[in-house]
Amino acid sequence: MWRESVLGVACAAAAMSTFIQPSEARRRGGRSYSAGQMSGPTQPRKIVSKWSNYRPDQVCSRRFATGQHIGEEQIIANGRHELTIKNDAAAPAFVKVVSASEETLARFYVDRSTRWTLSNIPDGDYFISYVAAPVFGPDCESVIDAGEVNRFPGPKSMRVTVDAEGNQYSFVLEYTLYTVPNGNVTPRKISLAEFNSD
Repeated sequence: MWRESVLGVACAAAAMSTFIQPSEARRRGGRSYSAGQMSGPTQPRKIVSKWSNYRPDQVCSRRFATGQHIGEEQIIANGRHELTIKNDAAAPAFVKVVSASEETLARFYVDRSTRWTLSNIPDGDYFISYVAAPVFGPDCESVIDAGEVNRFPGPKSMRVTVDAEGNQYSFVLEYTLYTVPNGNVTPRKISLAEFNSD
């Protein structure tokens, strides 16, 4: 199960069973406001890598670093929103951010026990999908196998808002990948073909 909370604004959904711990936030004048503490993690569940099922010529030989963009380089500018993926799971993750109009905004790698923040995201509605324990093909861009493939509920609407006093709020979304009790966001399993087609 995943947990979702909002910094500055509370947000909750029905508790389920798998997890990742996201926190949504609105920033005001460069400061963040916390909505409270979240439940602590349990042991990360084991996600089996399938690299050993392939010959060396069938898979990417490169090692990726956390935050490394995969595929065509994305130029993200002029936005004020952020997405942070904190990967406390027992496997690396490949994350994809796609607009509601099916344009890929970003594709990046987050190794286990690391975090990455994608900044300057423009206003829009976005789907966030991830592959746990990805096996990249020889092109080092497409995923040919994976431990899990999921998409978070969405799209997530990221818009700068202005209150009655003229204060502007940008959107900060954080997902922490690991298993916890009483999580409140359940990602939906999707096929690898669906993940690669975005």
